[in-house]
Amino acid sequence: MTDPNRLAARRVALFVTAAVAAMAVSCPAVAQDVTAAAAEADIGVDDIVVTAQRREESLQKVPLSIVAVGREALDNQNVTQASRLEQIAPGLSIGRSGADPRPAIRGVITESIQGNQDPRIGFYVDEIYQSRTSQLSMPFIDLERVEVQKGPQGTLYGRNSFGGNIALATAKPNDQRVEGGVDLLVGNYKRVLGQAFVNVPIAEGFSMRVAGAFERRDGFIRSLARPGDADQDDTNYQYFRGALRWTPPSMDGRLDVIVRASFWNDDSKGANTFNAKAIGQFIDTRLITAPGGTLNVGNGTFTFPQGYNGRSFTGQFVPYSAFRDGVVDINGTDIGILIPGNYLSNNDEPSFQRIKSQQYSATINFDVSDSIRLRSITGLVDFDAVRGGDNDGTRSSFGVGYFLTKSKSFSQELQLQSTGDGPLSYTFGGYYFHDRVPDAFLGARTRNFSTASARAAGLPALVFGSGFTTLPSIGSDINPNASDNFNPLSNQKTVSFAAYGQASYKFGDLTLTGGLRYTIDKKDLRSARQNAFPGGGTFFQFAPSTDFNLTCGGFTKAGPLSTATQAQIDVALITRCGQKTFKYFTYRAAADYQLNEDVLLYASYSTGKHAGGFSAAPLPGQTELPAFNTEGVEAFEIGLKGKFLDSKLLVNVAAFYNMYSALQIQTSFANPLVANSLIAVAANGATNKSPGVDLEVVAKPLRGLTINF
Repeated sequence: MTDPNRLAARRVALFVTAAVAAMAVSCPAVAQDVTAAAAEADIGVDDIVVTAQRREESLQKVPLSIVAVGREALDNQNVTQASRLEQIAPGLSIGRSGADPRPAIRGVITESIQGNQDPRIGFYVDEIYQSRTSQLSMPFIDLERVEVQKGPQGTLYGRNSFGGNIALATAKPNDQRVEGGVDLLVGNYKRVLGQAFVNVPIAEGFSMRVAGAFERRDGFIRSLARPGDADQDDTNYQYFRGALRWTPPSMDGRLDVIVRASFWNDDSKGANTFNAKAIGQFIDTRLITAPGGTLNVGNGTFTFPQGYNGRSFTGQFVPYSAFRDGVVDINGTDIGILIPGNYLSNNDEPSFQRIKSQQYSATINFDVSDSIRLRSITGLVDFDAVRGGDNDGTRSSFGVGYFLTKSKSFSQELQLQSTGDGPLSYTFGGYYFHDRVPDAFLGARTRNFSTASARAAGLPALVFGSGFTTLPSIGSDINPNASDNFNPLSNQKTVSFAAYGQASYKFGDLTLTGGLRYTIDKKDLRSARQNAFPGGGTFFQFAPSTDFNLTCGGFTKAGPLSTATQAQIDVALITRCGQKTFKYFTYRAAADYQLNEDVLLYASYSTGKHAGGFSAAPLPGQTELPAFNTEGVEAFEIGLKGKFLDSKLLVNVAAFYNMYSALQIQTSFANPLVANSLIAVAANGATNKSPGVDLEVVAKPLRGLTINF
């Protein structure tokens, strides 16, 4: 397979744009005015309207560090999904774990994608909060703009905007004219991307806008174990969104109602949650242990019957997978199985990714008077994702894994806002959020696998470490100890209430801002854990369709293929629970000074919180799940926003200093009930500091030429 980086360097793409509906006919004078205005605007850097403070304002007038990308820039830079944003937003990076994006802003990273924890970076679509990082994979189609709001947004957004927000604003319907467009992009790897939108005025004050997209592309990752099979990391999705807007003429623009619905279906092989892009591991030679040796880890001493290869978060990076094959690799030690190379894998099981999502929202703006506006924002989201594939990363048919995530959420927000040009501006609001997140990992072991049969077929004979001490040694069949297991099946319910307010007052060119938010999060986590340990060469079997008993202390039976006793099967899993209410304040203070029409100076102090929750497993001897509390950040920032050289040059620079407290970290200790095993829990306590500088430069020296730095 040719390296895609080299192919990308010489890629030839076809980009066709055509109207899908007849354009409304305008009089020549109006057309000339529009053309002249467009030409004049094209000379300088465009002025983008943002809603980072929950009201429409010029980006350059908002005392916040924001990267806003408008419709034209999104199209020109092929920003069709979130991963492309890191090319144009300083301080933003988006990693991945298979199908799941892991956004990071100014070093605040997304550590966990499990259902028992919330994201650290907020993701909003038309002001509707999305509670799972997987939802960030949605296609970008017919957007008005994308805002990357850096630093904690704990007052006006609040909901887990610990490190910042990624906020999408879709294009609104309008009753002024019929307009539409079609984009078609064709590239290598048989890529075909199609996007279309149409805006239709139905009657005066009533309009409709629909948009859709599809994309198909062959994968980048080829499996050497499955020649002729479709490659991994492909793309195959369909997306549709419709919106209706009603602005009754009799209300003179005082009432504006927008109702939206979107549907997203992804049916691809995906990137595989397990082992697809693994390019190696870190080995700490100090931890390398011979068979039968011991290591002091945490609070315990552990024996490794098959030895330990020194795998660690630090040390020397080597291109070997975690499983071992009995072959000496480095310093007389079996480090693992050699990885075949970039964009290649040894996965013998096909990967898959299935995402189905539908979202409904309604936004109502009603101007009570010339200076007061009432807003209602209602959202309903139904998200369902299943992805999986090879679980051992080798040609041996040993294991396959499935990761299931769902989210069914409802949100309602009410706001009271000032309008007009007076010195005082304010936004007060109340927020309600209800979210239910079922989440599970299913690990299935192939029961006819044996190291002896693998070697006879010329495949790796896996060597197991401390987590598999009950398995027979190399050369014997491991079938009697195979099992299917959920690890764990959990169901988290979140009910959140918040009240907030922010006000600004202008003293000439100086503006002072203050904001406060009070949040109540009610968390309820149910986690089905293994209760019985059959042993003696028997195993439990489960299926994704298993009817789990999520009553606290309730038992779930194992499946009919289990070989344990009936008494063990009947109590195979037990549901453990955790319930707790978290209450906290977040606040903000800022000052900005308009040095002149084009230059703004500002300074701010703000706080943010990342919601608390529960570990998915109880501590030894306990029945309730251990809780971890909210983690906090205090953020100091000073910045400058300016346009220079007749708006041909935009320079935004911000220096920040973040102080983190009660950080949620994973810790582990020896399990006193099970030999040679560790218990991992999330706990608070760590602190950290993060200084940094953001610099954004946009230049438009010539008409049609834009330079971003």
